Amino acid sequence: MASEMAMWRKKFILMNFLLDNDDSEDENNVNDTQMNEDWVYEAGVNFATSLLPREHKPRVQNFYDTVITHHTVDDFKTHFRLHIDTFHQLVHLLKPEPKVEHGKPSVPFEKQLLVLLHYMGNNHSVRSIANLFGISESTVDKITHGITDLIFNELRRMIRWPSGPTAMEVMSRFEEKRGIRGVIGAVDGTHIAIRCPTKQPAEYINRKG
Repeated sequence: MASEMAMWRKKFILMNFLLDNDDSEDENNVNDTQMNEDWVYEAGVNFATSLLPREHKPRVQNFYDTVITHHTVDDFKTHFRLHIDTFHQLVHLLKPEPKVEHGKPSVPFEKQLLVLLHYMGNNHSVRSIANLFGISESTVDKITHGITDLIFNELRRMIRWPSGPTAMEVMSRFEEKRGIRGVIGAVDGTHIAIRCPTKQPAEYINRKG
């Protein structure tokens, strides 16, 4: 608060100096003076607003530091849709080199990844995620975009369309396992509309009906 008041005080001194030394009568200077006066008025409103106490938004305490660390393997997978070992592998693959920090400490990378996993794996609003992890809504938005870009840029070399000998091996394994030739991949949750055969119709109903 003290630094904020000092900043506004300097702005007021500067603007008052400009107004006091503006003695010209031509039209351009008159307009400039009016603009300066408007700026000073707006600055005064902003300064007064900054002195008002900020609204306190209660948040869940220690969810990341305490609750998650006591999750069982099954609890972790239920909340984040990922095995905890896979989570640690992602941290190892994606975590950037530590940087020298100035000012407010950044959110730990492990926490950022958990925020993204929770956002992608649950039907929760940004507001509820912010409350759960004790961060602001804007930070949730920044994390989800930043970590998604990081995953895309760093892991796309690992997730790619098979070709050459790899494609032949995948097709061979699909045919061996399912009896279907020429298959090089499958997308989870893909629905193909067909007319249900009269023989063994239950075999053609997927897990989503």
